[in-house]
Amino acid sequence: MKKSVKVGLLGLGNVGSGVWEIFGENNEKITRYIDADIEIKKILVRSLDKVRNVSIPKEIMTTNVEEILNDPEIEIVVELIGGIDTAFDYMKRAIEKGKHIVTANKAVIATHGTELFSLASQKGVEVRFEGSVGGGIPIISTLTRSLVANQID
Repeated sequence: MKKSVKVGLLGLGNVGSGVWEIFGENNEKITRYIDADIEIKKILVRSLDKVRNVSIPKEIMTTNVEEILNDPEIEIVVELIGGIDTAFDYMKRAIEKGKHIVTANKAVIATHGTELFSLASQKGVEVRFEGSVGGGIPIISTLTRSLVANQID
C-alpha cells in the first residue's frame, strides 16, 4: 500500500492556482516518482466566495489557518501567500507542529531564514525554498548535497 502524503496550501492566488493545476495534471507522474499519493487536503483562502479560474472543491478551502496548522494528517505546508510577517508566523507555527515547509517566498527566507532553518532542524523537519532562487532552477540541493566538499560563499 502506497503512503498518502497530505498537503496544506497557504494561498490560492496565481501561484497557488498553478500548484493546484500542476498537482492535478501530473498527479500520476508525481505518485510514481515518489511512490506515494499526494493529496492537497486544505487550502487557505481569503474568501470562500471568490470566483476562481480553477475548479476546486469548496470543502477543501478554508479561511481559518488553524484548520491546516492543527490538522495532524497534514505533513507538508506550502506557503504561497507572500509578504513577510504573516507568512513567517504561519511557517514558524507549522514547523513547531512538526510540518515540513515549502515556500518560494524570497522575503521570508532573506529575513527569517536562519531562524526557520534552526527551528526546523530542532523539530526534525525540512524547509524547502528552491522556488525562491533563480526562478526555480534546482540549484540549492546541488549546492548543499552534490557540492558539499566545496567551499562556496
